[in-house]
Amino acid sequence: MDLDKRKTELNSQIRLFRRLGVFFGILAIVPLVWAVIQVFQAHSFFKENELGDFIGGTSGTFASFAGLAFVYIGFLGQQLQILMQQEELEMNRQELKDTREEIKGQKEQLELQNKFNSETQTKNTFFKLLDSLILTRAQLTYLNLIDYDRELARFKEDTKNFPSTELSKHQPKTKIVKEDAAFENILYKMKEWSRSQWKSNIPAGFFEMNNYPYLPKRPDFTFENTSIEEISFIIRAVSDEKSLGAYLRILPIIIHFSVKSNLSDELKVLDALMGKYERIYCFYWLYGFRPFEKMDEVQNFELFQSVSPKHLLSMNHKNLLLGK
Repeated sequence: MDLDKRKTELNSQIRLFRRLGVFFGILAIVPLVWAVIQVFQAHSFFKENELGDFIGGTSGTFASFAGLAFVYIGFLGQQLQILMQQEELEMNRQELKDTREEIKGQKEQLELQNKFNSETQTKNTFFKLLDSLILTRAQLTYLNLIDYDRELARFKEDTKNFPSTELSKHQPKTKIVKEDAAFENILYKMKEWSRSQWKSNIPAGFFEMNNYPYLPKRPDFTFENTSIEEISFIIRAVSDEKSLGAYLRILPIIIHFSVKSNLSDELKVLDALMGKYERIYCFYWLYGFRPFEKMDEVQNFELFQSVSPKHLLSMNHKNLLLGK
């Protein structure tokens, strides 16, 4: 129903019947005035029954019409009041609907804001962990075995040129390297340790000293035919607590947090900030040592998989460790 149109119609009818009521009211008064004038001014007297009939027949009739008009105006007024109440209810209903929509919009906005705040907090946590890893990496040191072995080989060749009393003076000394050079030497140690220090017999008390079982070396072992289990053992053997302890405690925390929070782009930042040899070592550590229970989820993020096969200890290690 068009309430405004109906209100306009009712107001028009009210104005019409008000005019009719006033008009009939005036017509009802005119005979009375005429009768008073005739009686008091013209001294024209009517018989009582004639006066009563005249007034009743004229004024009474018009007064009845006027009363009927005003009664109908009251009825129309009630209808108008009902329409106004309906209009008010409709306005209240629309206002309630708008309020609900506004509350819904505020709820959605609040949810978006909470999601944004949660994502921001998650990313802030990641970068704080990343800062901790960078600081830990800056303090990481390892023996410079590459230069030491090179100088030692040269020293052995030149021994005949030095007097016996000066041998200790020219004998090479081990030095310390940091950051990516440290990881280069760890990879070198993996290769050299497996070649010269890994034994086929289990050393006495090995488990009690290291808290993990010893894996005897196969007679035909090479890095070309190695297994993931053997790579895992070699990594554990050369990754000493003094050099890599703190680094290997915080790195899994970052990876687990990132995978759990689905921070794939942030993990790319972690990968990009690593040097060549650090990335190679972390590739062996992650996919060879397999420090996580749900490795499939971790592997889906392709972390450290940008390493080139030609930089590994064997070209086939990438496919071996990734299960391809």
